[in-house]
Amino acid sequence: MVIDGPKLERWFLKTLINLSLAGDNSLGNPARELVKIAFGSSEFGHGAGMYLVGRAGEQIDSYDRLSCITLTDEHGNPVGGRFNFRGYTFLLYLLPEKLERLEESHLLYRHAILKCRVQNRLSHEIEITGW
Repeated sequence: MVIDGPKLERWFLKTLINLSLAGDNSLGNPARELVKIAFGSSEFGHGAGMYLVGRAGEQIDSYDRLSCITLTDEHGNPVGGRFNFRGYTFLLYLLPEKLERLEESHLLYRHAILKCRVQNRLSHEIEITGW
């Protein structure tokens, strides 16, 4: 299975913008540049964008679900979002600096090939590509 990475990245960004503006926890209006990126008329700077977060051998329970936690700096400004999508964890990072690690997890910046196993046999591959 091949997933269009830029489209998934923009969908995460649109979702993050909508969630960060909702309700009593509103973080204010999104930066104009983020709106341009969300609609495909601009791109993230190097280091910003979508990361896949994981560990080798991690067990994934793939159910139809999505959750998002908005990440903010010490001033309450959004710097990203941590998404759980179908059991996989993604980080959408808004700052133009490449991350190498997050807690004890490995980070794959944008392009990734996931080899999914069931009972220790290769079941399928998921490739996130397009940049």
